[in-house]
Amino acid sequence: MGFTNPLAWAGLAALPAIIIMYLLKQKHVERTVSSFFLWEKAVSTRLSQRPWQKPFKNPLMFLQLFLAALIVMALAGPYFVSAESADSYTLTLDASMSMTAADVAPSRFERAKEEMKNLVLSSTDKTMFSVIAAGGAPYIAINSSFDKRAVINAIDAIPSEYGAFDFTATEELLKTTSGALYVFSDKSYGFYGAKDVLFGISDENMSVSRVALSMEIDRIIALVTVGNFSNKKLDNSIEIYCDGEFQSVKDVTVEAGGERNVFFTDLPPDATYIEARLAKDDFLLADNSGYAVAAAPRKRKVALITERNVFLENALSLMPSVELYKITPEDAKEITGFYLYVLDGVSLPKTPEDGHVLVFNPQEGAAFLEVKGEIDEPTEITAPIGSSPAPFFDYIRDASFYAAKVKDIVAPKWADEVGSPFILAGRVDERKAAVMAFDLHDTDLPLRKEFPVFIHNVIRYFIPQGGAAGEDDVYCGEPVELNVSPDAVKSRVATPDGEMDVLPSVMYNPRIPGIYTLTQETADGEVYADFAANAAPGDSDITPGPAAENDEVGAAAGRIMTDKSVAFHFIILAFALILAEWLVFTRGN
Repeated sequence: MGFTNPLAWAGLAALPAIIIMYLLKQKHVERTVSSFFLWEKAVSTRLSQRPWQKPFKNPLMFLQLFLAALIVMALAGPYFVSAESADSYTLTLDASMSMTAADVAPSRFERAKEEMKNLVLSSTDKTMFSVIAAGGAPYIAINSSFDKRAVINAIDAIPSEYGAFDFTATEELLKTTSGALYVFSDKSYGFYGAKDVLFGISDENMSVSRVALSMEIDRIIALVTVGNFSNKKLDNSIEIYCDGEFQSVKDVTVEAGGERNVFFTDLPPDATYIEARLAKDDFLLADNSGYAVAAAPRKRKVALITERNVFLENALSLMPSVELYKITPEDAKEITGFYLYVLDGVSLPKTPEDGHVLVFNPQEGAAFLEVKGEIDEPTEITAPIGSSPAPFFDYIRDASFYAAKVKDIVAPKWADEVGSPFILAGRVDERKAAVMAFDLHDTDLPLRKEFPVFIHNVIRYFIPQGGAAGEDDVYCGEPVELNVSPDAVKSRVATPDGEMDVLPSVMYNPRIPGIYTLTQETADGEVYADFAANAAPGDSDITPGPAAENDEVGAAAGRIMTDKSVAFHFIILAFALILAEWLVFTRGN
């Protein structure tokens, strides 16, 4: 047996007090009587007045002693528990950006941590806890532990994030845990069997949702999108900083639940990055700034190895990021030094080792692809349904075309389907590769208005635009593929808070909003490029859940007590003794 409130045992001091009350001499009381006939009764009365005598076997005294002991036992919180029957709980903490809102002091996130720790401390020593940190990439902070101190340390170590809550990943993770589920958040996500402990009292929040730049010869034009996620109209001011220096400011009014676009048209052309900042603070500071890198498209050397393909030549030559070199198959035996190799109807004896590879109409004997033959019949090639590993069909409404014949290829392990089974993309030894299993001359694709967009998307996959990240919009908590050169020996990323992350691969997950710098070590020296990461726009809505009506919510969750507590049984028995004492006293009179 254990006790949740051992200090209550101090109440046992009342037992000697009860006994003393029965031992103390009673004061003599003078009475007028008619006779001294009952001498025996008088003697008995005199004996009862003797101080510190051996007490009578008074049932009332024993009932009162037992009653006092029961009350003390109940206050001490007795419980029975064993290792085999210990209770188990899974505590899930929402670490997403909206939980950093400060409408609940010091913040929803910190208040949730305090409630979790109080809940752990109020449990029995044999209660088992698992803690899950749920944000953009949920993980188990501690698993199946009886150590209260270790559980509390794990809760303290969970950092807040600037990304959105990943419901699907969290749900999958919860399936691996057991016991009663408590979710500490500002929204009710509806996890099966979960008890939601909600925080938050206000929805007032404005955000810089996006910063888009247009590069002109003599200026930079910035488009700043401001969102209002509250239920009332809000006023604010947008401040623009170029390379950390204040440049301009404009007032903005946004209706409830709406957005406003604000243009800044005369920013200096030599600025490397732009920050748009809300002048007035609100409850959620994480999304009050937006960043963008002013990076002009960087030209890359592209080798087009073909006998003749006017469609590809014209499309590639018009792209601002491509420095095109046309090379015949005879001259391409030992070719090196290109960022991208485009093979059209040719096979090289080995795969280029210093650049990415794009293959049209692959031939038998290809270095990294098995071609079984040719399918000589009309075939429709369409975009995949759902997500795709490569953006070849982005911004294309009619994402299908026909080929008179296609190559019969064996899908390699390194590739994923991007269009039917005849467009593949993936990585070969950390270098991007894509295969188009058809000859453009045998398709109607070059005759379609979507052809330039398709080629643009394909080249954008190999030569991303917008700086080191290769994407216009990069958000915290969402992995992004960095534009790492194939000949880079080592790559690292400098974060806005001064940390340095060494890249084990081209994928990177930014933690905080701001400007990141990608450094690549190549044979020609170090190459630097910046990219911007912003707070996740989907988590700027801080409207609290329906149960979060005041800043005391969360305390209402109470304490987790073991189901094996026996304090209630002692209370019931105490009431029974009070009833027995009343009956004995009544009968005695």
